[in-house]
This record gives sequence, structure tokens and C-alpha cells, in this order.
Amino acid sequence: MSRLLISTVHRIGLRAEKKVFRQLAAEFTRVGGKENLLLKVADAASEKSR
Repeated sequence: MSRLLISTVHRIGLRAEKKVFRQLAAEFTRVGGKENLLLKVADAASEKSR
């Protein structure tokens, strides 16, 4: 009985860890994309002002 409980708790912990990792990776990717877009906009704006 205790092995089943430990196994279940372990599985829940792993799922939670994977979910958090996926969310952090998605957030990081979104921020990285915004940064690249912002650089392109800044470059275009500086070219336009010349």
C-alpha cells in the first residue's frame, strides 16, 4: 500500500515538474521572439530617420 502511495506521489511530482518546465520554455520563447521583433523595428526606424 505504501509503495503505491509513494509511486503516485512521485508521478504527480514529475507531471507537475514537466508542466512547469513546458510553461517556462514557452514563456522564454515568446519573450525571445519579441526581442528579435523589437530589434527589427528599431533598425527600420533608424534607417527611416537617416
